[in-house]
Amino acid sequence: MIIKFNDELTKQEIYANGDELARIMGQDKDEKGKRTYTHAKEKKEHIITFENPILMTDNHKISQLEPAKRDTLFALYGSHTKITEYDGVSLEFEQRKYLGVWGPSIDTMLFCKALKNEDLTNVKTAVEVGFGSGFISKYLLSKAPNLEEMTMIDLNPNTRECAETNIDDKRAKILIGDAQKLLKGKKYDLIVCNPPYIPRPKSIDDNAYEGVGLLHYLIKNAKELLTEKGTLITNISNLCEDIALQTIEESKANMNKLTSLEVPLKVYNVLNNPEWMKYLLEEKGLKQERKNGYDYWQAIEIMKIKTTKEKKKKLNNLEYISTKERDAYIESVKHELNKKDHSGNYFAASIGLVMISGILMFFNPLISMSAAITGISTALLGDRKSTLISKKNEKQMEKTKKELNKLYK
Repeated sequence: MIIKFNDELTKQEIYANGDELARIMGQDKDEKGKRTYTHAKEKKEHIITFENPILMTDNHKISQLEPAKRDTLFALYGSHTKITEYDGVSLEFEQRKYLGVWGPSIDTMLFCKALKNEDLTNVKTAVEVGFGSGFISKYLLSKAPNLEEMTMIDLNPNTRECAETNIDDKRAKILIGDAQKLLKGKKYDLIVCNPPYIPRPKSIDDNAYEGVGLLHYLIKNAKELLTEKGTLITNISNLCEDIALQTIEESKANMNKLTSLEVPLKVYNVLNNPEWMKYLLEEKGLKQERKNGYDYWQAIEIMKIKTTKEKKKKLNNLEYISTKERDAYIESVKHELNKKDHSGNYFAASIGLVMISGILMFFNPLISMSAAITGISTALLGDRKSTLISKKNEKQMEKTKKELNKLYK
């Protein structure tokens, strides 16, 4: 079985391949009409394409299909071997062969999507902590043009066989053991980690490789583990965002969101643990809402963390603003709106504020701020002059809008 994603993770293609063609797809005769039970692994047949995937295996989506297609897919997902493909990188994984190893998940694909949009030219040394199947490390080996050494660390000894089966590259260095000990005294240009990210009570004080202890450790010690301009890229859930932000603040690091995706919570050991679920619902903001066949939802977010301050960036002579400055700006706009009575236009302005908040979450705060000013001005005043920006800045706003438009192309 082959599971292939497009670059933007908006499509998930499912293929039957190899022996599945004879066993499931009815291709059980060769060219001479004789019975066959095998086909080359490279031979495949497209079964279905899912739009906007939120899981690697979406049982609900599959169950909504017509019976023959539904049962065919369930049979394929029951196959022992699965090949995952993204952006020209593929990995073959067999769960029963690599006990205790996590195969590629939707998190893995989202992580690689974030890496795809990063400039990796200055990365010479990298380490993946908790490499599991090895997909992310293999992706870096393929996409970082100047990478000289890719260190891969995991506690589970079965990960070694999986990695060695899929990665034939002398730059890959596999280490089995406690990452906190193996990382000591080392520095890397890039650290990547797709860690456990579902918090549980006392997880930081307990086992560092469950809950969010590993995430906490990496953020807290990033300065000691990274080179001067090094970067930590990690995955967190909105369920543990408060812990991550607190650790970021304590370590005086900088964190930016690269991409995110709302997904169902589909970890059975959590779902079937009433005490854990109560904790997540009551204290960590787990969202309970029946939609698309699932009751519980979280946002997984790929974060970029740096411990050194970068020079302020400029766009059209306007400076980059911090998150605090961004929030203060939004509050000031709200204050101005509350002072004005624009009747019907007030509703439009409120919608504009919602759109602003969304934009500011995903784009450079500067560009977002400028677009927000333009949007609010339009919502409030229509074709009248904006009271929020001066004539002197109107030309500047037009230039900024053009820059913003480039980002959407």
